[in-house]
Amino acid sequence: MLNLGRVFLIFTLFINLAFSKANLTLDTPVVYEGNLAQFSIVADGNKVKFPDIDEVGGYVILGTSSSQNISIINGAKSKTVSKIYAFKPLKSIEIPSFEVLVDGKLYKTEPANLEVVKQTPNKTGDEFMVELKTNKNKLILGDHLKLDVVFKIRADVKFDKFDYEFPKIEHFLVKQLNDVKNSSENGYITQTISFLLFPQQAGSYEISPLKAYFGNIQKDQFSDPFFSSFFGNANIKWKDTISNSLNLEVLPLPGNVQNFGKFSIDATVDKTKVNANEPVNLTLKINGDGNIEDIKKFYLKIDNALIYPNNPEIKNYLNNGLYGGEFLQKFAIVGDRNFTIPAINFSYFDKDLNSTKTISSQEIKIKVLNSNLQNLSQAQNLPKILVSDDLKSDHLNVIKNENLSNLNTKTSKKYLILTFILGFILGIVSMILFPKINLKIEKKQKPIIEKLKAAKSDKELFDLLLPYIKTSKFIDEILALLEENLYKNASNEIDKRKIIEYFLNI
Repeated sequence: MLNLGRVFLIFTLFINLAFSKANLTLDTPVVYEGNLAQFSIVADGNKVKFPDIDEVGGYVILGTSSSQNISIINGAKSKTVSKIYAFKPLKSIEIPSFEVLVDGKLYKTEPANLEVVKQTPNKTGDEFMVELKTNKNKLILGDHLKLDVVFKIRADVKFDKFDYEFPKIEHFLVKQLNDVKNSSENGYITQTISFLLFPQQAGSYEISPLKAYFGNIQKDQFSDPFFSSFFGNANIKWKDTISNSLNLEVLPLPGNVQNFGKFSIDATVDKTKVNANEPVNLTLKINGDGNIEDIKKFYLKIDNALIYPNNPEIKNYLNNGLYGGEFLQKFAIVGDRNFTIPAINFSYFDKDLNSTKTISSQEIKIKVLNSNLQNLSQAQNLPKILVSDDLKSDHLNVIKNENLSNLNTKTSKKYLILTFILGFILGIVSMILFPKINLKIEKKQKPIIEKLKAAKSDKELFDLLLPYIKTSKFIDEILALLEENLYKNASNEIDKRKIIEYFLNI
């Protein structure tokens, strides 16, 4: 029926032009739902002004195209001008009458009825076919399914262009796989494109039919840019077909878990002995098959320690048809006394056991050296020198009974000379030693200053300053600002010059 569209247009155009100066004709009286429909307004005259039409029956006009034809019969010249309007209706409508100004006279077109019908899925024997297939129709939230779209072209049919519209699938994350499989079956050449579908919430869903377009290059009387952009090429005649639909059921995950699959967990540190206030770097890894991308960021709590968690890094893969990957998250942990990194737990629904499973990393003990608490404890444990009350009393009596007149005794000449010599020697020693002491201090400070100058990111500054935490209010404030930048998406400005000046002056 749709193939008779052009014949219908030419026939009605011929009949109508015989009786009117302006006529409205349909490209075809019946179109499939959502397909492109066209109607033409044709006028016979030298000066023609067509109406400005933005919508028809509530459907927006997608584009227009104009053409004209000049003919001379027995010396008489005539001019026919036409304008085509294109839109996509979803239901049957009546196209109303429009006014057209022809050679200064106003003419009205007759209304026309356009029937819109639902397109039926393709069937065996059609020139072009498309089929949707899945490896499962029922799955648990967190699992995924594979959707194959199979395009079929009958072996005796040729085509120049191909395109398709992937249906919108609510509450599913869709990922296209790279591999495309070409084959043949039952007289058809087939091409299969595969997708992975990840449900985002439980429920019943329908994958609506996929529409495919197959085109052949041919000459077209229209050359309007709209048609070129809409179809990809103005000289292509398209045929379309639709696939079957699919119903899916997504079951909720039992228990309070968000992940499905088969996983393993591991936690490692770069060192188990560290100086006070120096960071320990913890790396957490979760590997396996399943919805690896849905694993949430971990937050740890350790008494008497500061913890700085990085954002996780996730790598995914498809291995032997199984989707999975690696979840990696790093932490910087700073403490001023011994601490223990607790076991980290991860719960998921095990696809093999068909039940909830919890896996855990090993706890890790960290020994902190040169702790202030250890130094204080050692100082408190030193032996104390006790002085008896009698000894204190006798000493005071001796002082009280001293002859105060001795204080007024003149210093002997010998004592003055000795004092002068001793002072001279101390002065010489100070002149020699003080520059060396200052040089040692500068050398000690130089590495941190050079590193601060070379730091190019907040993360590098943060790592450099972590060992100095709690040494001063200034350093703690800078670390707090850096922490906000790194872990809370803040944009605090850090003045590196002030940090360098601080270390130069301490």
